[in-house]
Amino acid sequence: MGLSAKQQQIREREQQIIRVARAQVLSEGYHGFGLEAIAVEIGVSRGTLYNHFSCKEDLILAVLMESLELRLGWVQRAASFRGTSRQRMTAILVAIELFARIRTDHYRIEEIVRSGTVWEKANSEKRIAASHMNGQATGIVAGVVRDAIVQGDLEFPADVKPEEFVFGVWSLIEGGFSIHSNSGRLWQPMTKQSGRILRLSAWRLLDGFGWKPLSTGEEFSDQTESILKELFSAEFRLLKQDW
Repeated sequence: MGLSAKQQQIREREQQIIRVARAQVLSEGYHGFGLEAIAVEIGVSRGTLYNHFSCKEDLILAVLMESLELRLGWVQRAASFRGTSRQRMTAILVAIELFARIRTDHYRIEEIVRSGTVWEKANSEKRIAASHMNGQATGIVAGVVRDAIVQGDLEFPADVKPEEFVFGVWSLIEGGFSIHSNSGRLWQPMTKQSGRILRLSAWRLLDGFGWKPLSTGEEFSDQTESILKELFSAEFRLLKQDW
């Protein structure tokens, strides 16, 4: 059953609030950002705004969740790629990199949320929802890892668990692009080629764990470009950069 006209109106208003909030929090930062300014820009009363979000911390978390939901969809699409387990993992790495390069604002918002104040003051239900959405994405990656183990493509040492591997590879990619987004000037000129560096590092990490088929290095660019064209051609056109 679809949304009623009233429900659709509420949803569209909330999406409008989130769009405006994203721009304002990125330009003004946490301390310069407030619900009053959002209400003025949208042309609604503060009461109307509070019907959607009880505090600015809830709204900032909603901004983060909007991009988390987008990333989750891309990871789901990548995990469904038809190929070997390693090709599916490569597709996931491509999805995460493409997301990071298109939505650089995500990591700046994430940095604000990680500051502590936002997370502590936000509604507990919204914190749980954000954690769950992030967990869904990493859970999909863990599922591909388990498939690789079952298929005999991957065998971990006794002291390594699939979840630990996922945390490591996820941290490598996400952490690298977070540095690029929030502290790029400190790492010049490395950030100019951060995508290639992180991509190759992740690829070698898969080799290091013995994820078959092992790479020769020659097929890496061909595989990632093939995945981009098959799964993310429309999104890649938005990038307007060399891969």
